[in-house]
Amino acid sequence: MEVVLMKKNFLAVMFVVYFLILTWIIVFKMSFSLEELGHIRSLNLIPLKGSVIVNGKLDAGEILQNVIAFIPLGVFIRALAGKRNLSREIAAAALISIAYETLQFILAIGRTDITDFLANTIGGIIGIMVCAAIEKICGREDRFILVISICTGIGTFAVVGLVALLLLANNF
Repeated sequence: MEVVLMKKNFLAVMFVVYFLILTWIIVFKMSFSLEELGHIRSLNLIPLKGSVIVNGKLDAGEILQNVIAFIPLGVFIRALAGKRNLSREIAAAALISIAYETLQFILAIGRTDITDFLANTIGGIIGIMVCAAIEKICGREDRFILVISICTGIGTFAVVGLVALLLLANNF
């Protein structure tokens, strides 16, 4: 049981790192000061309109990026849940997405968009379902936590490495 607790602590640390990077990307647009951010306050409540339209066409790439960025959130929510409950996990992913969109609106640092909320939530749901499938395949809790710890560790370190390379490339 101590090993499982240790692995859950590792997962919690990986989640904090992921959450900080996600916040830096979404809220701060990969900037280090609020002065660098444009002051935009817009609200779009019509799905697939507004900020995802580029040159009169739907920018599916932006939607896909949002989905992909939130898949790990779903994995972490499911893996770290004490008592697993699908509807509560989905609600948590949706609430975190709403929090990001609301924060962008309040701080006037981005476009608050229903399409982003939906894409983020779908990404969270995909992550929850992937995690649930891994849980079912692994059978035992200790195996499940080990597999998730390895996957999230590799993923988090890879993202940290990519962010570090991006920062180095832009500063030189």
